[in-house]
Amino acid sequence: MMSLRSMKFWLVAIVSCFVLATAYISILTFERQAALQKVSRYNTAWYVSQSVSEFLRLEQRLTALNVEGSGVDLEEVRLRFDILIGRLETLQSGAAGDFLKQDSARLAVIRDLTESMNVVEGLFSEAPASGTAIDALELLSSFERPLLSLASAANHFGAKMVAKDQQELIQLQVLFSALAGGLILCGIVLIVLLLRHNTMLGNAQGN
Repeated sequence: MMSLRSMKFWLVAIVSCFVLATAYISILTFERQAALQKVSRYNTAWYVSQSVSEFLRLEQRLTALNVEGSGVDLEEVRLRFDILIGRLETLQSGAAGDFLKQDSARLAVIRDLTESMNVVEGLFSEAPASGTAIDALELLSSFERPLLSLASAANHFGAKMVAKDQQELIQLQVLFSALAGGLILCGIVLIVLLLRHNTMLGNAQGN
């Protein structure tokens, strides 16, 4: 049968575990908050901004294609084209895809741009004429403003998601802290009661 001393030892050990668990939960919560600040804020916005950046690079290469001495050739234009196509495909999946699906206008911008890119691909599928780059620019130029607006909306979306996640984490931390604090308090009360009981037993035996 477990002695009273052993019982006290285990009760103290349990309370110590409660204290350590509370500290560990708090550390994990703060670490997750820091991770959210570094990642979630820029995740969707990064994908969108990269797509916009590649779009502008493609436009710049198309502009320079027919400029003598620019150093830009057809292979570089095709490379930029392939990179942008890849960006647009990535943009329509994962968290960025969820962002686009929240607004039909956002999806329309990406779909229309993809269709225009397919037309541009047809223009460059064979040896392009002297005016091919200009034709491609005319097809793509109307997307500059919508893409910039999309990047701005993505930044705003990311900031809102971070604020929401942080609020949920704070609520979770409060809940965990309250639960752990209640368990610790129960352990302390049990120890006090046990010590009180031991004192009473000692007094009874002395009498």
